[in-house]
Amino acid sequence: MTELVAGLAIGLAFGVIAIGFLAVAACERGYDEAIGKRKRWRAELVARRVAAQRTLAAAVPARKAS
Repeated sequence: MTELVAGLAIGLAFGVIAIGFLAVAACERGYDEAIGKRKRWRAELVARRVAAQRTLAAAVPARKAS
């Protein structure tokens, strides 16, 4: 009976440690991926703003001061 309890305790401890390492690695991968996506998202946002400004500038004629 004591061998069973010791085996369960060792297995549980090993499982908790392994899951902890896997969780940290997954968190780091997710963070790195999010940073990469943010850079691409930011570049697209800037490009869309520039395109919108050009479109609005071309659509609205420049007013002359009177």
